[in-house]
Formats: sequence, structure tokens, C-alpha cells
Amino acid sequence: MEDNFVHLHLHSTFSFQDGIGTAQQYFKRAEELGQKALGVTDHGNSSSHFKWYKEGKKKGIKPILGCEFYVVSPETNEYKYDHITILALSNEGYKNLLSLITLGWSKTIAGKPRVSVEEI
Repeated sequence: MEDNFVHLHLHSTFSFQDGIGTAQQYFKRAEELGQKALGVTDHGNSSSHFKWYKEGKKKGIKPILGCEFYVVSPETNEYKYDHITILALSNEGYKNLLSLITLGWSKTIAGKPRVSVEEI
């Protein structure tokens, strides 16, 4: 039976104090396991996306690009929820993802980019 498991919530070394692997390391392991796709969702940034995309294409494994956001109340900018993971499903979705990342960094407090559910 074919294994269709896909990691959709991985942090690379671009997630400060949270990610442990590089795109090369993750895709090497995904290739060993016969996985067909692999997602990256670093905290509030897209810094790994270029390497992730390039490495996935090189290995023949679909790269899925996303981001994990800190979600806050729009009125107070205080944490309303913990995190939300958003994945891009198309080029338009990726452009929207980048817009959210930019918006989140424009409201950064203590180095954590923030977005509200309404902005998403």
C-alpha cells in the first residue's frame, strides 16, 4: 500500500528556536520515505520558501509553501488565539500569503508578527 502522508507543518532553520532542519535535510528524508509532497510553515516569514521550492523541484517532491501566524484581536492587538497555519494553494494564494506576512510584520510586537482573523 502506498503511503500518502504529507507533512504540512514543518519549521525550518528560519523559525528561530523552533526549526531544526534545512530544506536539503527535510527533502532528503522525504525522498527516503517516498513522500510525494512536503510543506513548510515557518513562524511569520517566507525566508525558506525559495530554497524549499528549489529543493522540492530538484527531488521531484511537491513543495508546499505556507506560514504559521500569531493571531490577535484586531481591537487590542493582544493574543486572541495561539497560532494559525496557512498554506498557499496557487500563485494567487501565495501572493495573498506574502501580503499577510508583510501585514503581520507591520504590527510586530516583541519580534512576533501578528494578524487578526478579520485580516486573514
